[in-house]
Amino acid sequence: MEYFIQIKEDLPKFHDDFIEQWLVPFSKDLGWPPRTDLSGCICGGWDGWYGILRGKNLDYWKNLDWRKEKIALTPDDLVVKDRKMITSLVLANVCNEVNIYSHPVLKSKERFDSIFCYIRKVGTFPKTVALEKLNDKYRLIDGCHRLASYFYLIGWFKVCGEDIPCLNVSREQEYWIAEQSAAPDSLSD
Repeated sequence: MEYFIQIKEDLPKFHDDFIEQWLVPFSKDLGWPPRTDLSGCICGGWDGWYGILRGKNLDYWKNLDWRKEKIALTPDDLVVKDRKMITSLVLANVCNEVNIYSHPVLKSKERFDSIFCYIRKVGTFPKTVALEKLNDKYRLIDGCHRLASYFYLIGWFKVCGEDIPCLNVSREQEYWIAEQSAAPDSLSD
């Protein structure tokens, strides 16, 4: 609860369930708050807060407005980097391709399979996926395994599988959508 309160104070626009889902688990391992300047982080990848926060500092995240919205997302709606990541996740977890996501330490296969079974049975994500709207594309903030499982289940990837596409899975799913706050209009006399 201590981390939740600290995060909520720093990021008041974030919804409670999203804080619990995304930031609290990482805070238990990494502490809170993240360093003020993440640009000098030597990790350069998905290690620590630098990767979790996509290389952005807290000021960036404070300026996001959030809403929940139902949309029929496809991989083509994602920025190229995230579309490649989702494709690599499916290739590793469905086709047994050796790539970064097939490393046993990541436990990607277990996560993918668990989420796959849930979505297949229930038809929706186990937890809401978070995206950031960037012009006409979306950047994935949280939920790469959920999206990979979902895209596979709706038949986006042409991989043979039993009951794929799964007709029980809704094409429209609920997402957390973040966008940069609009700058206030200047007041004129």
